[in-house]
Amino acid sequence: MFKFTKLGLSWLLFMGILLPQTPDTRNIKSIQAGTTIQRTQAAVNADIINAKNFGAKADGLTDDGPAINSAIASSAVTNTVIPAGTYAVATTVRVGSPFLTVSGSGKGGVTLKATTAVPYVLQVAPLTNNTADQVVIENLTIDCNHLATTGLYAHDQVKLVVRNVTVLNCTGDGIVGDINYTAVVSADITNAN
Repeated sequence: MFKFTKLGLSWLLFMGILLPQTPDTRNIKSIQAGTTIQRTQAAVNADIINAKNFGAKADGLTDDGPAINSAIASSAVTNTVIPAGTYAVATTVRVGSPFLTVSGSGKGGVTLKATTAVPYVLQVAPLTNNTADQVVIENLTIDCNHLATTGLYAHDQVKLVVRNVTVLNCTGDGIVGDINYTAVVSADITNAN
């Protein structure tokens, strides 16, 4: 047997027959759509912002709102990940740029929990005169903790997707918005007015 690589594929010469081998994909996360450009895991990871890298503690006591806001603000056209834990929110978490995804590790795995009487736990609204278009909020629980009025508020938002989100214990409505083209794919709202 003889093994060699040509054109990015491994080939095995066995009894005079060339057999293509499965490429080593450990370092390839994806191939960019419509091209042959391969992206390494390191390149893909560069597109993912972790809230804990910005100081979020997820201890349920420390106000993690500013750390999560910093992570989201640094995410130009990318994905902000909020790892498992309970994140105390005394400062509203704001998503204000287009083409962002804010992802938790799943309902019950990530909880944004109000610790003071804030109007919104999570707000999607443009920070400038532009829209916060094509934003995805997914895989998390928002607990108003009978302190916050609204769990998720969207303002001047076009194409907001809310997927796999639970909103609990709001003194007002769970999800509110003056928005167009919102897709609430999967949301559970309990104990809200």
